[in-house]
Amino acid sequence: MHPNNVSTLVSRLQHDGLLERRRSEHDRRAAELHPSERSLAFGAEVNESLHRAIGEALSHLDPAAVTRITGALPDLEELIRALPSTP
Repeated sequence: MHPNNVSTLVSRLQHDGLLERRRSEHDRRAAELHPSERSLAFGAEVNESLHRAIGEALSHLDPAAVTRITGALPDLEELIRALPSTP
């Protein structure tokens, strides 16, 4: 991503109330980016919706399928940790 794209994205997120830009306490020339309360609340809503949707979908599956899926979760978590942080 180009620096001007990042700057535009940060400005837009800040304008929309999803990101707060603060001066660094360690380096006054730098700014730190923090999620806003609005952003954190929105993330919590998304998480809750996903949990409900997954729970609902699992309730329609055969118990053996649910057992296989939950048994695979540790391996899937390991796979996620093994992925590179940037594609």
